[in-house]
Amino acid sequence: MHCAQTAFPHAPLSALPAHLLARVGPLLCLFPEAQRSELRALQCAERVCAECCIDADGIRESLRFCDASGSTCLRLFLLPDSDYTVWERIRECLPCVSSDARQGTCERCIEYVRCLGRRLRGQGWVSSLLRIEAGDGGMPAICATHVSGIGREIARRISRAEGVRYGR
Repeated sequence: MHCAQTAFPHAPLSALPAHLLARVGPLLCLFPEAQRSELRALQCAERVCAECCIDADGIRESLRFCDASGSTCLRLFLLPDSDYTVWERIRECLPCVSSDARQGTCERCIEYVRCLGRRLRGQGWVSSLLRIEAGDGGMPAICATHVSGIGREIARRISRAEGVRYGR
């Protein structure tokens, strides 16, 4: 889920090879609506890990960014339009967690209900399609991007599975 997760290993944000992230291409981004932008959410990040989830739709791979309190502040998901080779190089630099190993079905359902409760209280999440580029002074730049029809459909499915409203 996209809620606070502190029970698995994270690497400091400095472990993320930012130059490679800029080469991945199109990604699906999930971030808290309260942050108002992907960049603001990313600026809160202090730690990161790679995740892999297997469900009825197949494999979902993401990078989970957490703030100082351990709460998730942003997630980036691999899409069919992304460069898988570059993504794999990034994943090799970070701890990787399988969501199946982290929580059982009952725990995932409880966490989903908690997330839904936060959403109903106006603490929702939104999704966007983007690519990250190297910006000035080492700060990343977040850009809109073109995504294929199948990429948009996969983004919709991931958003739905994560309980996140698709698009702004």
